[in-house]
Amino acid sequence: MNQPRPAVRRFVERAVRAELARGNGGQESAVAQQLIARLYRDLAQLLGRLAFDALLERSLMLARCAHPILERVCASPRGMLMGLDAPSLDGPVLREGAVAIVCQFVELLVVLVGEDLVVILLHDLWPIATEQDQE
Repeated sequence: MNQPRPAVRRFVERAVRAELARGNGGQESAVAQQLIARLYRDLAQLLGRLAFDALLERSLMLARCAHPILERVCASPRGMLMGLDAPSLDGPVLREGAVAIVCQFVELLVVLVGEDLVVILLHDLWPIATEQDQE
């Protein structure tokens, strides 16, 4: 399970574009942190804080396999990714790595609870991103 399924990747890319369009962050690595923060806000109650943090840690570990630039990024409690904003890290390689963390997180959710339920859960967060997959 190294690579998330294409539908997950497409969804996350659309969610990133939706967040960028909202004007909530300049660079996409910052947007990845915003996506995780929104997931935490809405899913930590359902999953439990410890379970969410464990999934985030696992997602980061899986993303590191393909994106070594994430070596110094760490997951901390309450859905925070520390190190994505380091001045020495920037550019398209970091962007891909940051988006990969979100992709791996969503993929883990799909594996654990099923795609249908994940689509329902994520529709409330990013309706436009989930609606485009259903067309």
